[in-house]
Amino acid sequence: DALATIRGRIRFEDQMKKRHGVFPPIEVRYDDFTEDIVENRLLKSAIWRLRKMRIRSEWARGLLRANESLFGNVSLVEYNSRSLPEVIFTRLNAHYLQAIELAKMILRSTTWELAEGRSPASAFLVDMNVLFEDFVITALREALHVDPRSFPQGARGKGLKLDTAGRITLRPDLSWWDGPICRFVGDVKYKKVRVEGIENPDVYQLLAYTIATDLPEGLLVYAQGEEEPITHDIRHSGKVLKIASLDLSAEIPAILDQIKDLAEQVRHMRRQSEPRRVA
Repeated sequence: DALATIRGRIRFEDQMKKRHGVFPPIEVRYDDFTEDIVENRLLKSAIWRLRKMRIRSEWARGLLRANESLFGNVSLVEYNSRSLPEVIFTRLNAHYLQAIELAKMILRSTTWELAEGRSPASAFLVDMNVLFEDFVITALREALHVDPRSFPQGARGKGLKLDTAGRITLRPDLSWWDGPICRFVGDVKYKKVRVEGIENPDVYQLLAYTIATDLPEGLLVYAQGEEEPITHDIRHSGKVLKIASLDLSAEIPAILDQIKDLAEQVRHMRRQSEPRRVA
């Protein structure tokens, strides 16, 4: 900003270029601690979206009103559900994590009120492909005791390429890294991908991941009913592709037990990729 007094640090280079050394105004850089930040804007937008819905519970409506009043100094932003802002979490805002993820789910899943006919209604739609992927990744991280940096979703920040020229980018849902080296790779599918004229596109995709990471094995996780557990030994490649499934009709504790079994399989596959020590 350009101010009449000094606040924070003077931007000397900009002062010379823009003001030719003349004071005031003074070109400065400073931190402004305000409630109107992206985290609070996401929360307020989600609360506002829920307030527009016809929620029958008076208790729930009261909670929404009470929470909305807390955000009086925060801008109300109408976010595009397909391009929500990315929030970088640190120790300073880690307490926002669960609330932000819930707010994003609300903003992605709700629609505008439908007022045609005699019965107005709002819709809340959940993309099960995204939800299943998010659940499996988060549950595996917790079972394996790893963080998003070593177990990133979509291999974020790893720059995984299939070709030597670096033109074909790959983003596997599951991957476990030791720095720049990938030790495990896999993918998550709520439904089998069906492409006209191409059989087993999910398997081809997983094979590409194992080739790009130079790993001997890859894991493909489906919701139960889409594919039976099986192991594919791929000819002429030395690659083994394993198919697993999760029974989502079970109770939550039983589903988490399946995740623990899946995590143990991931650990075993990781060990297979590590160089063997010679005594």
